[in-house]
Amino acid sequence: MPAIIFTLAAVLLILPQSLYATITSPQFVTYMGVGVSDIRIDVRQPADPARVAEASRELAADPRVAEQVLLETAAYTALDPAGKRATVKVESGNLAAFPVTYLNGGIPATPTEIALSALQAEALGAAVGDEIVVTPVRSATATDGALTLVVSGIYQDITNGGKTGKMLAPHTSADLMWSVLYADAAAGADVEALIAEYAAQNPDLKVNPVAAYVEGIVGGSIAATRDASVAAVGVGLLVSALIAALFLRLLLVRDVYPIAAMRAIGFRDSHIRGQYLVRTVVLLFLGTIVGAILSAALGSALAGVLLRPIGISRIRVVADPLLAYVASPLALLLTVVGTAIVATRTTGRASIAATIKD
Repeated sequence: MPAIIFTLAAVLLILPQSLYATITSPQFVTYMGVGVSDIRIDVRQPADPARVAEASRELAADPRVAEQVLLETAAYTALDPAGKRATVKVESGNLAAFPVTYLNGGIPATPTEIALSALQAEALGAAVGDEIVVTPVRSATATDGALTLVVSGIYQDITNGGKTGKMLAPHTSADLMWSVLYADAAAGADVEALIAEYAAQNPDLKVNPVAAYVEGIVGGSIAATRDASVAAVGVGLLVSALIAALFLRLLLVRDVYPIAAMRAIGFRDSHIRGQYLVRTVVLLFLGTIVGAILSAALGSALAGVLLRPIGISRIRVVADPLLAYVASPLALLLTVVGTAIVATRTTGRASIAATIKD
């Protein structure tokens, strides 16, 4: 039983910390339908298309910018399984520059392919390999500007209602909804200064680091996960201390006569306490190893359950090795060893007194 409790305590310490490390990592944005970049510039409509092109040229000409790409989103319609028209917000541009993470399939490789968000694919009843027809919202006829595209992949997206698409083909729809400029700073460039400069020079554009964009969307979830992680550490250590104390007290009560006998033949109290300490540490060691394995094996599935309310059903949990596999076991070890030392402090006296009384 103590080994099982120590295993659960290890999971309780490691898993929330791993989840928090995952959602605060730079790669987490790829599960949101957003590419990883140093700078993100949002341009919402109505906006002058020439203004967007100008900002793109500024970034391309800036030696402090290593790479930049312009992605434009326009409105289309497609038929759902019931034959009704559903709006599809499709992003077009160089998708390979700042890619997202795909659940199934992959990024569109040709202009005849499209990737759909999980919610959009569900709404259209589409899967990888299926063919869909997207038509501009304001098309004069059912075929005016229509694009027949094959679904290349399914990705997760919690932005813009979660129903989006991504393609390489140029837009045939005139209903542009927004544009996004992604850029990576060159090696050695001061990213914060670069962002501040572009924000000051372009007050009509929304210039932010991607981290700030993520904070604005899932900041509440990140804060809640951080608080849960801290609380889990406290609960895990408290439970471990309690179980260690109870386990040792039960052993001492059961071994009252053997302990007295050992003292009678010359064993010191420190030697006797050491035996019980070793037993407890061995159980803790085994429980921590099993707990770490369970956290790694079940982490992604449990993270999917916890993050499903914000629209992410599948995610690869990446733990902070130092925090999860060094600091957490060390905290457990110190807690249990400290508890064991206190719990066995009066081992010898209590046992010999009981023996003399009998």
